[in-house]
Amino acid sequence: TDWAKKSVKYTDQYSHKTWLSFKPVGAVNFESIFYAANQAGWINPLAGQGDPLPQPVPVESVRIIEPKIILPSPTFKIPGILGNAESWINATSRKNQPMFATQTALSFGSTVLGRRYVTAQRNWPSLYFLNIGKSASGKEHGKWAVETLLEACNMDRLIGPSFYTSDAGVLSSLHVKPVQITVIDEFGKIVETSRVKNSPRSSSAMTKLIEAFSKCDGTLRPQGYSTFGLSQADVDKMNNKIIRNPALTLLAMTTPDSFFDTVSSASVRDGFLNRFLIVESDIGRQVGEHVAPISVPDDVIQWAITCHSYQGLINPDIVADQPANPTVIQFTRAALKSFADFDAECISLMDSHEQHGLDEMFGRCNEIAMRLSLIIGLSCESPVIEQEHAEWAIGYVRHHAEKIVDRMKLAIADSDFEAAYNQVLSLIRSHKHGLTQAEIGRASRRYRALDQRGRLNILNTLKFAGDVNLVTIPPRSGCGKPREAWIAINGEHDDN
Repeated sequence: TDWAKKSVKYTDQYSHKTWLSFKPVGAVNFESIFYAANQAGWINPLAGQGDPLPQPVPVESVRIIEPKIILPSPTFKIPGILGNAESWINATSRKNQPMFATQTALSFGSTVLGRRYVTAQRNWPSLYFLNIGKSASGKEHGKWAVETLLEACNMDRLIGPSFYTSDAGVLSSLHVKPVQITVIDEFGKIVETSRVKNSPRSSSAMTKLIEAFSKCDGTLRPQGYSTFGLSQADVDKMNNKIIRNPALTLLAMTTPDSFFDTVSSASVRDGFLNRFLIVESDIGRQVGEHVAPISVPDDVIQWAITCHSYQGLINPDIVADQPANPTVIQFTRAALKSFADFDAECISLMDSHEQHGLDEMFGRCNEIAMRLSLIIGLSCESPVIEQEHAEWAIGYVRHHAEKIVDRMKLAIADSDFEAAYNQVLSLIRSHKHGLTQAEIGRASRRYRALDQRGRLNILNTLKFAGDVNLVTIPPRSGCGKPREAWIAINGEHDDN
């Protein structure tokens, strides 16, 4: 850091992000150190012995943790006109995915209302949505649905590119289309390209998307590039590429493996993921059903056209360098009270999840809920945002934020060991009667990929941490060999 400070380009923030981006070169672990020591003449007195598994204890001697019952997600039916769009999306899908239909309908509303409306608290309707579902589960329908809705409203000009290759790509696209929706397939692979492989151009695109979310009430400006060799006209053209009140909506899709294998704690800390409304579907792979063609409802089309109209000579969809002239929507006093209470709740959630490094996932929940309440209020054709609109938005944001954070606790890892550790622990916790070592190997691909020493290390570390223990379970019939299984325990009550 002292050396880097000699540069005029040095900033504390950039230096911190740079350190977080460093990745080890090659596989450097304790085996590598032992090998180097052996090469230098050291003789390991315990070579070949390894760390044996502990002796199993009677199942009655441990306090077993009951598997957490995962209830189906509640149904969040969108009130108002967008609820009709949501119903149409469900009706036209060959594979039933109601949670994704809700996200898609909301992204349609976010796009239509972009640069047209703002709350009295300066909350704009632009939002980022992420749908997580297994391949062949029906998540791809969202792309067709939102594009068909916009085309039916004669607003297909608002459809943006499939993604952006750099920060300049984000700016160029928004300069031409300051109101747009980008539908991103294989989102996990894009995150991997920008984070794991450390691609500077893809990483800069992600950084600019973070900024675009926060600049709805401001101005998005280009970075400073060298102007040597350019004419004054080209320099002026470059410097004038600004976007005031950018209205970018993202609708992204990915699979659980692609997403959770890619993101790390750094992805949470850098403020990218906490800008998304993330929904993971409880519904797995499905066989598609035949559906008859259904036209977009007339009331949805009329609502979109009415909301997207503008007054004056400047078209907000085209002119990016002029401020938008939005209609201001007020909150009722009761709605503001709901958001004040939710803001305090979010602070408490941040404090309780700081130990897991996931506190930032609640940092923007209240802001996102306020933006969402604007969409809900306008969907209900209300002149103000009522408490019922606020409570719907708060309930939707709270539920999905808490659900995805619970998932991230055991899904996000910063090393291969931590990833295998979390996966094995999650599997054992989900089985009331535990898992044998062979069953763990069949259920966990990360554990299965390890050698014998690595597998023993995972299990012994889990036991040392007080999360699991190896127990003997008598056969139900009373005859036969007892079952030896790893079972989730409460370490504070473990007699062993």
